[in-house]
Amino acid sequence: MSEFEDMYGDEFFVIDSNNLNLVNQRFYGYAIQENGIIQEEDLIDTNNIGLNGAYIQVNVSNEKIVINQDFMGTYGLYLYKYQNYFAISNSFIKLVEHLKDRHFISFNKNYADAFLFADLCSFSYNETLINEICMLPRNCRVIIDKTNCQIILKEIDYKESSISLDSEEGMEILDNWYNKWVKIFRTLKSKTNNIIVELSGGFDSRIVASLWITAGIDLNKVFVRSYNAKKHTFEQDYAIASQIADEFEFKLNKDIIKSNKILFHELETPLNLSFYLKFGFHKEMHFTYRRLTEPVYIVTGSGGESIRWYYNKTPIEYSQYITNRIKHFDENLSLVSEDVINSGLKAVKNKFKIDEKNLREIPERMYKEIRCRHHFGKAMVESYFFNEFTLTPLIDSELYKLKLKTNECDDRNLLMALIYTRYCPKLLNFNFEGNREIDIDTLKYAKKLNEKYPLKITSKKIISGPDIDNFCESPNNNKDYVKYNEVDEFLTTIFSSKSFELEFEKYYSPKIYQKILDVIKNDNRYPLKHAYAAISILKIIHDTQYKIINNESLKKWLKSFLTGQPYEIEEDTINSKIMGLLLKYTTSRIDLLNIGSKENSVEIIEYDDPNLIKSYPKWFESDEGKGACIQSFKGVLNLKISCIKDGKLRIRLRGSDIRDKNGNRFPVFIDYTKLRINGKNFIENNVLTTHDNCLDFYVDVKDKEILNIYCEWLPFNSSSSYEKT
Repeated sequence: MSEFEDMYGDEFFVIDSNNLNLVNQRFYGYAIQENGIIQEEDLIDTNNIGLNGAYIQVNVSNEKIVINQDFMGTYGLYLYKYQNYFAISNSFIKLVEHLKDRHFISFNKNYADAFLFADLCSFSYNETLINEICMLPRNCRVIIDKTNCQIILKEIDYKESSISLDSEEGMEILDNWYNKWVKIFRTLKSKTNNIIVELSGGFDSRIVASLWITAGIDLNKVFVRSYNAKKHTFEQDYAIASQIADEFEFKLNKDIIKSNKILFHELETPLNLSFYLKFGFHKEMHFTYRRLTEPVYIVTGSGGESIRWYYNKTPIEYSQYITNRIKHFDENLSLVSEDVINSGLKAVKNKFKIDEKNLREIPERMYKEIRCRHHFGKAMVESYFFNEFTLTPLIDSELYKLKLKTNECDDRNLLMALIYTRYCPKLLNFNFEGNREIDIDTLKYAKKLNEKYPLKITSKKIISGPDIDNFCESPNNNKDYVKYNEVDEFLTTIFSSKSFELEFEKYYSPKIYQKILDVIKNDNRYPLKHAYAAISILKIIHDTQYKIINNESLKKWLKSFLTGQPYEIEEDTINSKIMGLLLKYTTSRIDLLNIGSKENSVEIIEYDDPNLIKSYPKWFESDEGKGACIQSFKGVLNLKISCIKDGKLRIRLRGSDIRDKNGNRFPVFIDYTKLRINGKNFIENNVLTTHDNCLDFYVDVKDKEILNIYCEWLPFNSSSSYEKT
């Protein structure tokens, strides 16, 4: 058994509808309650866990399985469903591994294109790198009826943004939030000195500082961490944090944490922990070489952008903001990204019923549903694996109930201003990083609300923490262990290998590969962020299309690039780069559209090409119906499809969409020689097509009708007939 399986093998699950009776009750992660941090061994009342923390709870009875997740949906729940079969997991890659040799899955090219140069994480609402796997919403509860083998998805209404700050109920919620987190800090401090609080010069960590500074705890027995470096904004952050520390009489970066480290022996352990959690969604991996023996509690301002103005953009402005950053890398990928973003914006608008007067709330909601979840949520789980418990007071279900503005004050920074002025107004005496500020009228209005609803203050006895430290230093005598940054060095070697380059350039241009290399060489913060995305994309392509050599583990698959054999092909004598380039010119593209109404669609059921790529792109949706695209270089294809709703099926035969370095499309000729639909011939002679000069056929279809399509084609050849125009 590998070290990863031994230490973390049961942290990720797959629940398969064929094996529901084998599912065990389990609580994954941790919940945050007033009396401390709750893990599985601490659970007494499984029905009263609360929503704060980073967890998934699987409750099992004779009749059903109920899966609950924390408020932010930090792990993620990933669902595959086809006809009567379903499988669900808290790890996307683990679910893919479970399915790929058992059930059909296909590569989601649009998602991949949008993810490749995304700045930080995916901005898709619920799509993944696999067309047939979706990520469930963060407010989704899963109920599985074991008797009937049915899965029910129930979305919980958390009443977000429903209560006005200018109300007795609103101020009561705010004070309850403050008192709850103060009690949490005091409870932790009474039990341990292993507490880290983050402090910078920005808004968010200082909002949280209003809690721990006034909590009545000895701040000189807390590690107040502020990064002091020249890069990013750290230098200015540290200068401001130093001024705050002087005012409240505590020391910065006084490291009093006492916990031994269990060093990992196998590179696969940190590699799997991050990839099993973040693979295909997030682009900042925090690979670490150790697990702490004693728990450490880290208080952060994560998610603060959700309780103040952050984007302050309309959906169109937000979409342009994202795509312009991707356009710097590749024009075509920015266009695909725009489709993915707009699809997410539309989904959010419809789900939360946001009207035209409040369009700027849509990007704000996107942040909560997607970016905050992927970025801060997954980081919380990743840290938990290393025995670090992240406390995020600004990601709190009660705090989210409050509206960010009132009829009298339209500034969505009001809640932030209210927290400062109500609980620790001294924190407003210091500058904010980047010369940011809170509007003076907003601060005045916040003070007015405080006068209208006075704060009831109770004196607190100072808690200094445990007097006796039971920690015992024990030297780590491990000689063979994972070194700091060893995982990133390993992945850099893989991505930079000639084999990976050749493989990647079968799907993306050499220019894109070089752009990623440039980031690796020049980015000082997260140089491998786009390389992580490229690795995840190539892994999914291989899992859906090729027979993999050494497929026992992710590490072995990665190492296979060093041998130059990431997968097996019959034409093993052909240079792989030449083959990859030539395939573009032999690839058929077949577009299928069931024309009728917006409910009309087609479903690909079976095909005999293991390398086939199918997609259901967002641009192929209209009031006429939803379409599917098929790409294959095999030359012969048997295809079985199902038509949803009565309509007229259009089969469009064409060539690939291939463009030059400037984004201009040029014609690639494909010579179609045969087309049979349910045994009827539709092509008698060779017909030459390109992407733009395509060939359409129409067939009347009924709802749920099955069609068998047989097609043959060749690249341009001596039998082709080309008429110059």
